[in-house]
Amino acid sequence: MSMTSVALLLMAGTVGYALLLFVLFRFQRRLLFLFRGRTMPVIDRRLLPTAEAGTIETSDGERLVAWTVAPRGNAPVLVYLPGALDNLSQSRRQARFAALTEQGFGLLAIDYRGYGASTGTPSEQGFRRDARAAHAEAMRRFGRERLVLYGESMGTVLATY
Repeated sequence: MSMTSVALLLMAGTVGYALLLFVLFRFQRRLLFLFRGRTMPVIDRRLLPTAEAGTIETSDGERLVAWTVAPRGNAPVLVYLPGALDNLSQSRRQARFAALTEQGFGLLAIDYRGYGASTGTPSEQGFRRDARAAHAEAMRRFGRERLVLYGESMGTVLATY
């Protein structure tokens, strides 16, 4: 292999790598926040017969879709912070909610900004505000001592934050 061939190969590799970095930078929001349509989530009443749909307002004025289920007795209330793949309507998620609430747990679950029918555009700072708003609403409705933060995937990061 001649020096010219090696130089051309190195240049092509460098240009390809720079192009890859540009594409990753340009589309990082779409890669991180996997948008799943902007439709109102629908409660499956066979799974969650007592769930109530409502909204929560965040500190920056966005409105989040929220579902709540009252606890039985003195059971804890789970503040559910979902992952980034789907909205509340997703059947796997509703089946998880049903399994938890059938045990008596209360539930407050949200769709982040930009997901489902929640307003706004997804962002890291926005999701932190969404988690704080969900926590504040759960404290207002159920009291601090009963709350358990429950995160799934990306929601785990927010729950520990």
